[in-house]
Amino acid sequence: MAYNKMAEDGNIFVLTEKGYEMTPDSVKHERKIGNPLKGYEQVVPASWFEKGYVEEIKL
Repeated sequence: MAYNKMAEDGNIFVLTEKGYEMTPDSVKHERKIGNPLKGYEQVVPASWFEKGYVEEIKL
């Protein structure tokens, strides 16, 4: 089982609406739907991707 998911070359992970809804209130002000999460642009926990909290897009 993979614990992390890496973005393919030329891609990044961005926050989805579902991911924003699941974000704790204390950090929502730092995040925006459709934008990358600081420090998680290239690698995210696999569960975030599987649950639809982030999606992979081309740069």
